[in-house]
Amino acid sequence: LAGDANYAGETWRIDRDAVGGTLGGTVMIAIAAETDRPHYRRVTVTAEFPDEGAERARRTRSIAIETERPPASEDESS
Repeated sequence: LAGDANYAGETWRIDRDAVGGTLGGTVMIAIAAETDRPHYRRVTVTAEFPDEGAERARRTRSIAIETERPPASEDESS
């Protein structure tokens, strides 16, 4: 987000060889605007292992990140 204000997320596929096993995984990053806080973006990361099949684990984490501070009004600077 610091390098590209329009970054919307991406998906990484982690090859089984990278984790030294027989199964791979997937990491999905999604960015969304916070409707009630325009200077924030909601970053949600979901990891799935293995990346296929009915018996997989999924873990999701989400955090709001401030992308810029609004300028101080004249009333606040006095």
